[in-house]
This record gives sequence, C-alpha cells and structure tokens, in this order.
Amino acid sequence: MKNGQPESLAEALLLIEKMKGQLSQKNEKIEKQKEKLESKDQKIREQQNEIREKQVEIERLNELLAHKRYREFAAKSEKTRKINAQKPFEVADENPETRIENPCPSVTVEDEIQAESESRKKSSSQKKKSKTVNSILKSNLPVRTFIQELPEEELNCPNCGSMMKKVREEKSYRVVQIPATEYIEEVIRYVYECPNCVDENDRPVTKSAKEKRIIEKSPVTPSLLAHIFVSKHMMHTPYYCLEDAYNWQGIHFSRQNFCNWQQKIFDATGPLRKLYYGELNRGKYLQFDETPIEIQKQDKEAILAEYWDDSR
Repeated sequence: MKNGQPESLAEALLLIEKMKGQLSQKNEKIEKQKEKLESKDQKIREQQNEIREKQVEIERLNELLAHKRYREFAAKSEKTRKINAQKPFEVADENPETRIENPCPSVTVEDEIQAESESRKKSSSQKKKSKTVNSILKSNLPVRTFIQELPEEELNCPNCGSMMKKVREEKSYRVVQIPATEYIEEVIRYVYECPNCVDENDRPVTKSAKEKRIIEKSPVTPSLLAHIFVSKHMMHTPYYCLEDAYNWQGIHFSRQNFCNWQQKIFDATGPLRKLYYGELNRGKYLQFDETPIEIQKQDKEAILAEYWDDSR
C-alpha cells in the first residue's frame, strides 16, 4: 500500500475487513451508550413517580392535619362533641381503609347526665355580667333608675285570668348619651342714676353693674372657650371641624374666631404661665417629648430667648 491506497485486490480486501471491524466496534459502543441512556431514563421516570407519590402523600397528610386541628381547636358545641365522640376521625383517601381513631375518650351516659345537670344549674343561677357591663358599672357615671312595669290591663293571667304578683326583679344596664347643648344667655344690666348730681357736661351721674370677662365685647363664655380648647388640644379636633359642627347648629363661628380667642386667652393667662414656668425651673431636670410639631412658623432665636435659660 502506498499513501494508504491498496495496490492489489488482497490489500483492498484486508482494508475492507479492517474497516468492518472498526465499524462493528463503534456500533457496539453506540449500543452500550443507548442502553446506559435508557437505564438512566428509566431511573428518572421512577424517581419522578416517587416524587409524585410523595407529593400526593404530603397533600393528604396536610389535609389530615388541618382537619384534625380544626376538630380539636375549633369552637365546639355539645352536639358537635357528641358527634365527634361517636364517629371516628376519617379522611378521604385513595385507600378507603385509611382511618385514624378519635383519641378523645368516649362519652358515657353518666357524663351526659352530669353535663345536663350542670347546664341546668348554670341557667338557674344568675348570669355573669359581660365585660362591657362591668366596665360601665366601674365608671363614675351617675345612675338613674328607669322602672318598667306592666300596665294594669296586662296583669291578668292569660290562663286563669287571676291577678299576677311581682316575684323578682331583672336588672340590665345601658348608657344614655345627652348631646352637648348651647343656649343664648341674655344679660341685662341695670343702670342707676343719681337724681342730685351731674357731671361736667351737665349730664346725670350714672352707674351700672359690669361683668368681668376674659375677652371684652365678645359673645363667648368661659364654658364655650373651655369646650373649644379641650376639643382642639385634647381631643385633637381641627378648628375647621368645630366650625362645621357649630354651623350645623346655626351658630356661625369661623376658625379665625377660634384662633383669635386662643391668642387672647394665651395673652390673658400670662401671669399663670409665668408661675407655671417658675415651678418647672425649680427642678433639677425636665423630661418631655422632643418630637417637633410645626404649628406656626416663628423666630427660633426669639423662642430660645423666651423659654431657655442658660443659667440653670
């Protein structure tokens, strides 16, 4: 052979036999690889089937657990307790024989008789007051008694017609709300005149009783101011809501009136404010909430000069 080419028939036949042997080896390797792949595919299918079976089992167990928890911890009545005690706990499953017995002890006839007697005792005894009623009774609200009686024409027994007698009382409690009311107070001042004296302009000397007011020439009273400021600073009701509330009642106050009254009251209570600050300054230290709430923009230096004392 020269350059890989056969020169005679015998060499050509040998080359063909050699190539056939190589092809047969390659075919054997391919067959082996196919067998390996098929075995791997079979294992994968088996694992997938196992995974699906386990998922189904997990779902069944989750349903079983949820149902069991519901029967153990959910609200129960006497009827459901008897049903749960008589019927074992079952869960729908592919295998109809799957069953879990109820771990609770069975209810006997004696237990049922005892439960019925206890329920009768509870019904005959006075019922416990609810938490709401207890909170009402513990409050400082005044109590007004309202008595409900049957009219005389209904006191006759519906069976025999005889007059019925009162044997006991049943008490219940409720809260009555009386809305805040406003009224107009008319102030009449008598003016007195001296019949003998006159002033420099030859007019009689007069004198009248004057009422001391926090805000002069204003229609507001201390009770109205207290209600407005408590609603604003304690109940956190904005002034525009208070304005609407009074407008609904036909009293036309504006939020600007509220702001002006607030400023005038602040100025009028200056001595009390100074006394309060003096009591605070006597302490060694103060504790308060420093959360900033910007209500009205003011000069920061003026605020520090008014309220801060470096000598403490």
